[in-house]
Amino acid sequence: MRSLMPSKRLPKEQVADNVIAAARELVIEGGGEALQARAIAKRAGVSVGTVYNAYGDLVGLQLALHGQTLAKFQVAFEEVDVTKTDAPMTERLAAFANVYVMFVSENQKLWEALVAFNASRDLSELPSWYLDRVRYLLGYLDKELVKLEALKEDEELRQTVSRALYGAVNGIMNAGLVGKLDNLLQDTMLKQMRVIIDALVEKYDR
Repeated sequence: MRSLMPSKRLPKEQVADNVIAAARELVIEGGGEALQARAIAKRAGVSVGTVYNAYGDLVGLQLALHGQTLAKFQVAFEEVDVTKTDAPMTERLAAFANVYVMFVSENQKLWEALVAFNASRDLSELPSWYLDRVRYLLGYLDKELVKLEALKEDEELRQTVSRALYGAVNGIMNAGLVGKLDNLLQDTMLKQMRVIIDALVEKYDR
């Protein structure tokens, strides 16, 4: 374990960056349970009071940390945005599933901490900027599903189908978070997601 450079005389923004970097390292090493103010302060080279001054409280720090993870998640999707291709719908949605699985496998501890945090909060009480990032994937799916003939004009049905697909994919993903997401488990999850995708497209592409 290492401590970041002590924050004495550093600008306020740099202190906050040091604190969140320390929090990220601790989560990667020990999961969300490692997010303790004293441990963060020690890793960042600051006082416990400085940790709270930077983010208000641990919930504020968690929002900032998980918000960064969600922003990185969004970038991963936008870098391989298959909605702009002429590939069949099933292939585009399968590509979305692949990006999702690969991102989570590469950031498993951070994702597990994010999922646990969201499950423990009343999302309606969280800031709008954070909820926008949480809901990004729903918007991504809606952008795809609107291309299905049966869903083009029926916005209510399309939103229901988007949420059903989102919930199914999340369910498969969360079930896999009980251990390390090795290549075999990733392949199994992708096959399960593909079954759902194929059935959904077959039902609504008419």
